[in-house]
Amino acid sequence: MGSIGIFFDYIKEENKSVCRRCKEKIGGNHVTNLKKHVRTQHKEEYEEWLNKQKTEEEDNLKNKKRNREDEDAAAGSSAKKLKQGDIRSALFNEVTVKINLETIENACINLIINGRPLVLMDDAAFHSIIDPILEGLKTTAKINRQNIRMKVIEKADAQRKKISGELRGKMFSLKLDICTKRGRSVLGINAQFIADDGHLYIRTLAVFDLAERHTGVYIISVLLKTLKTYSINISQIFCMTTDNGSNMVKAVKLMDADIEAAEIEQREEMVQQHTEEEEEECGLDNQFFQNDEEEMGQIRGFRCAAHTLQLTIADVWKSGKYSNVLAKVRRAVKELKNTNVVILLKLKKLNVAIIDCPTRWSSTYLMLQRLISLREFCVEYAGSFPNLHLTEGTWNIITEMLTSLQPLDIATKQLQSEDLLMGDLLAAWTNCVLHLISVGTNISEDLYKAMQKRQDILLENAIFCSSVLMDPRYKGLLSKQQKEKAITHLLTTWQTINLLEAPVEDSQEIGSAAECAEELPQTSADPLEGFLAQADEAASSAETTPQNSDEIKRILQNYSTQKRPVDLKNYASPMLYWKAKKADSHPNFVLYKLAQVVLSAPATQVSVERLFSGLAFILSPLRASIAPDLLESILLLRYA
Repeated sequence: MGSIGIFFDYIKEENKSVCRRCKEKIGGNHVTNLKKHVRTQHKEEYEEWLNKQKTEEEDNLKNKKRNREDEDAAAGSSAKKLKQGDIRSALFNEVTVKINLETIENACINLIINGRPLVLMDDAAFHSIIDPILEGLKTTAKINRQNIRMKVIEKADAQRKKISGELRGKMFSLKLDICTKRGRSVLGINAQFIADDGHLYIRTLAVFDLAERHTGVYIISVLLKTLKTYSINISQIFCMTTDNGSNMVKAVKLMDADIEAAEIEQREEMVQQHTEEEEEECGLDNQFFQNDEEEMGQIRGFRCAAHTLQLTIADVWKSGKYSNVLAKVRRAVKELKNTNVVILLKLKKLNVAIIDCPTRWSSTYLMLQRLISLREFCVEYAGSFPNLHLTEGTWNIITEMLTSLQPLDIATKQLQSEDLLMGDLLAAWTNCVLHLISVGTNISEDLYKAMQKRQDILLENAIFCSSVLMDPRYKGLLSKQQKEKAITHLLTTWQTINLLEAPVEDSQEIGSAAECAEELPQTSADPLEGFLAQADEAASSAETTPQNSDEIKRILQNYSTQKRPVDLKNYASPMLYWKAKKADSHPNFVLYKLAQVVLSAPATQVSVERLFSGLAFILSPLRASIAPDLLESILLLRYA
């Protein structure tokens, strides 16, 4: 991490660095990212640290120069006494270092994982450094591109075995996306799960080179092949988060059909193996299965919330009400990007304009924000560049647009957190809606309506409702009907958990994957907190539904009407709360088991997007032909 590490504490389990000054968490421990945080957020401390670094470097250089002069003087006085056999020791300084072959090989592997080409392993300058070390180790091992390539693939295979063990017999969720770089299309697959330590983990399962059209059938065949590689039963999949592409939606539907068939077959085997008494103990009686037969076939898909939020903005723009203004804005921005105008901007030390891009999140907001900052420049040079002329009314509309889009920009940034839970999504969404109402412009009203429409779709998703219900922070945001939907889905999930935990032979465990391979408060200082408090009161005062004979359903119904726990703020996450409470009572243990599954459902596919950022780094113009197996191995290890 380097000396910049004095500002941070690194949490290895979460792969996050926590700033000791502001407590902000930063993914990983890359020096560049850490320096950027300190430089932008703690400027005075950064300058002090930087000056100290420079002073230390200058002192080190002076010491090295002084040492060299002393050594040269000593060598000159004794040169006459040297014999021919002592020439080598006079020319070369002998040093003793603690290192072994494994350390060297791992360093070479990390060079490749971090984007260096394999040809480096055969570079003469590199070997002038590495060969004397190998000679000193008295080893016959060779460091070359072929050997290190095999080492990378072997290490990736070991990582796959580790992931397979982590996921064995456990329900988890998937995130999928497709990316095209350098003429190559790849399918990125992430697994997301909550381990017994209460922390959420993301694992890269595959970065598959696609050789055919990206149809839903082809995507699902690749996914099933990947699951087979990890010995994963498709019934283990709780949720699949994708973008809104029709091929991805189709793939989820196909996958759901396979999961349904596998679960029905697995349940039939369980019924045959258990007596009636055993079935009652496990909550797996035949009547329980029959009542939920239809529920087993529901789609296990969830559409990326970050993409969905961008679609709400697109819905408003597509209405045509603001097309003329946006057209004028884009003409002005294009004029500002004219070479002659850019020169003038630089002379005045102003930022260059930004043009929006349909596929880039918040790009329209950023375009408007930058244009507003250049308003005086546009007014000054409108005579020379006509497209820069915008009326006072147009500028007022642009300002309204910017103010109205700000809550969505904030929400977009919040939704880009890798460990975002469904409850966090609903909280961010609700907070955004509340702020849009407070803005009170025509544009904010249109955005509010668009968000409400999309929110209704979100709340129809049983996975979303289930995950929010099991998040004690935000379950009060759900209506009575939505809680009932969630409970029904959680009962189904409980069945699957029991099926997966039941003892089965290894051949049965992976068989299915192998076969398929073929009105709102306005007075509170914090609108969201006031809304949550009101929702809690409504939930606790509502009539309780008639109790069901099934114990699990009764536990869930009782939990759904409870207020937020008083001690909830003592825990960093809702899952850590459930982990601490699971031993208190049997109901809490049941809720813990369910929360471990449903809270792992990904609200976005941001981690796959970041995986693709790494792909662009590895798949550089000079490495565009890298073999698929090596590319996948590098990315799997890079995002392990």
